[in-house]
Amino acid sequence: MEGYVCSSSAAAMAGDLEGVARVYEHVEPLLRFARPEQVEEELEASVGLLDACAAARDGLRSMRASAFDLEVALRRGDAAAAEIAAGAYTLLARK
Repeated sequence: MEGYVCSSSAAAMAGDLEGVARVYEHVEPLLRFARPEQVEEELEASVGLLDACAAARDGLRSMRASAFDLEVALRRGDAAAAEIAAGAYTLLARK
């Protein structure tokens, strides 16, 4: 299992680096031909998009953790913990 995690994170890192390379390919012409105001607007939009992606990622991680907690509670037969985990998952799913 550990080897799988390392290889998948290496693959994810390689994909991320390819994405950064594509960004630089598109940024260079923009910086060369665009007005400073246009560049600033695009950068602000990019930061907003990155913030939205980070928030979505964090929300999905929290939902995954709640689903795992629910699964563990159900396996143990702990109805109270299952109810709490289900409630947490439901709250996160509504966001």
